[in-house]
Amino acid sequence: MGWKGTVRSVGAAVRAADREAKRREREAIRRQNKFEKLEAQAEAMREATNYATYINNLVSIHQDCREQIDWRGIADNPAPSEPTKDSKLETLAREKMENYRPGAISKIFGNEAKKREKLRSAVQDAAKEDGLNFHKAQEEWRKAFSDWKESTALANALVANDADAKIQIINELGEFSTIDLLGKELNFTAEKGKLLEAKLTPHDEDIVPKETRTLLQSGRLSVKQTPKGKYYELYQDHVCSAMLRVARELLALLPDEKVVITALASLLNTSTGHKEEVPIISACISRSTLEGLNFVALDPSDALSQFVHNMDFKKTKGFAAVESIDPTRFADQQMRD
Repeated sequence: MGWKGTVRSVGAAVRAADREAKRREREAIRRQNKFEKLEAQAEAMREATNYATYINNLVSIHQDCREQIDWRGIADNPAPSEPTKDSKLETLAREKMENYRPGAISKIFGNEAKKREKLRSAVQDAAKEDGLNFHKAQEEWRKAFSDWKESTALANALVANDADAKIQIINELGEFSTIDLLGKELNFTAEKGKLLEAKLTPHDEDIVPKETRTLLQSGRLSVKQTPKGKYYELYQDHVCSAMLRVARELLALLPDEKVVITALASLLNTSTGHKEEVPIISACISRSTLEGLNFVALDPSDALSQFVHNMDFKKTKGFAAVESIDPTRFADQQMRD
């Protein structure tokens, strides 16, 4: 091959290598684009899922609740029986001693006296163990009796509608601070002749995201401004869900048949130009109606229509101030119930 042929061969090889390099580069870019697309879709799915989960948590606080405490059953519990002293172990040891009959080997080797002394010692040890067991049973009974006396006294006070006992139980067993998303502050008032009243300061409106995140069929994330009506409705459901949860927890903790729950928020007073903390929802929640609700399927805002309540809500403006329900209004009815 002449030098020209050599040059042509080298040129062809270089061009072929260049084409192969460019093909590999295009393939790498294609794989990178596919990876980035899949990664973007996965991130979009995560964001849409996180948003949906957050919104669901925001309006489903009412779905969980502690187990009901049966205070009437506790009040009727009989006192633990005081233990009686017995000589069970001593009796068995004594029977063994009295029934002892030396065998031929014992007689031959003279072990009878030693064996009888051992059995007498066993009777004494058994008597001591009976005494220790009785002492231990007495200690356990005294503790059980003290617990029974305290629990039945508290149960009877609660059944009798004692206000101090209600606050004691709420403070000791309430654990409201552990309930996620419930609100910023929760206070309780219990007075003689009144229903128990809870005042809840829920989270502010900005707990509701101002943007809606959904996953499109293409796998991309759609981020849109939450419509004003939808935004306020979500906040309404959130507050109502928190109120229902407070009611459920209180009626599980206490033997009461009704409680008054009032939600407070800081709203602008247009006559003064200043924000003031005012009631935005107030409801008297009854046990009988509450127990008939399907908490998984209900809409929290719609559920309040089942109870006597005050609420002024507009989709375009949100909450307005309302009058709190008077805790004395249903007190006589609760006592009759």
